[in-house]
This record gives sequence, structure tokens and C-alpha cells, in this order.
Amino acid sequence: RPRSRRTRRRPTASRAARLLSTGRISISSLIGQYAATVLPCSVSPNCPKKRSVNEAVAYRNDIVPRAKGEADKLIAEATAYKERVIKDAQGEADRFNSVYEAYLTNKDVTKRRLYLERMQDILSRVDKIILDEGPNGSKVVPYLPLNELNKSRGGAK
Repeated sequence: RPRSRRTRRRPTASRAARLLSTGRISISSLIGQYAATVLPCSVSPNCPKKRSVNEAVAYRNDIVPRAKGEADKLIAEATAYKERVIKDAQGEADRFNSVYEAYLTNKDVTKRRLYLERMQDILSRVDKIILDEGPNGSKVVPYLPLNELNKSRGGAK
């Protein structure tokens, strides 16, 4: 039998979830539709339907601001990370450009400086043995083992 007028029906949970997930309805509209279906019961203060609506509204008022705050926090963290990566990359590029300009000015000095910086970086992390290649040298030069002394004292420098 055809309906003469369109009646509002309360959305079921699965229908409501489908409407929300597709973006065809907002949560406010959904609560409004639900409230419209329980209107006759709203006269009674102890009506379970009215209480359910109030609980749903209270839940929405609790969850939505928290979700927005968490989203804003994630966006702020992502923006800060992006800025940090960009600044680091710009700093590395500027450093490279300054070394390159120095290299173009004086190639031998720059090559020597880069070699010495790299060797200093490598040798500062390894144990060293000093050898003497002199004509009457014993090949091994005695030295004060400061690394071992620092380790035995608990790493004091």
C-alpha cells in the first residue's frame, strides 16, 4: 500500500553508522532525528528514550572536543616536524655551499682541511697505538693511556 505522507523513522545503529561514514549526515542531525522520534515521550521526565537522548548528547559533548583537541595536537606535531626537517635540510645545504665556495677559492687548503676534520672525527673514536719508524726506534712509542685511566675512574674527563 503506498504511503500518503512521508514519516520519519528513527535511524537504526547500522543505518546511522552508514550515514555518518559516508558523510551524508552529521551527528547533530542524527541526534535531532532521534529526538524527533521520541518527542511524545519527552513529556515524562523519567522517559527512557529521553534519557537515552540526553546520554547521547552528553557523550557527544564529551567525545567531540577531545577528538578535535587530539587532531589539533597531531597537526601541530606534524607541522613542527616538517619545520624542523626543512630547517635541518637548509642548514646542511648552507654548510655544503660554504664549503664549496671555499673549495672554489682554494682547492688544496679545503681538501686538506676536510681530510683533517674527517681524520679527527674517526681517530677520536678508536684506540691508538703510536709507532716510531726512526732508525734506532723500538717501533712502539710508550704513551700515557689516558682512556684506560678515565675508564677506571668511572669515566671522569
